Amino acid sequence: MGMGEPLNNYQAVLQAIKTMTGPSFSMSPSHITVSTIPVLEAKLNTLKSGATLVKPDDRERIEMAYTLKTNVWRKRKRMFKDLWDMITEAMPNNLGEFRECLWDETVTRSSA
Repeated sequence: MGMGEPLNNYQAVLQAIKTMTGPSFSMSPSHITVSTIPVLEAKLNTLKSGATLVKPDDRERIEMAYTLKTNVWRKRKRMFKDLWDMITEAMPNNLGEFRECLWDETVTRSSA
């Protein structure tokens, strides 16, 4: 289409697509292809070359934050499991009995 790299000129590409699919051109969106391969290849080559993407001090800070969040998540998961086990341990196996324990007025003794 001659607009350069789509990811570098995103808004103009969107406008061009809207124009082409609009009433004046009536082009089907299935006939439009937007290629982003050159930019993605350049990014992939940068990764393959072993370039440093994150500074060591930033990496350490990120890893510490991740560790902290992971520990909090594990603690919450353990607390939930303990609470869930405590709640379900006392729960009757029969659904009717369980509803009766919850004072569900739609269930009577005869229907349980």
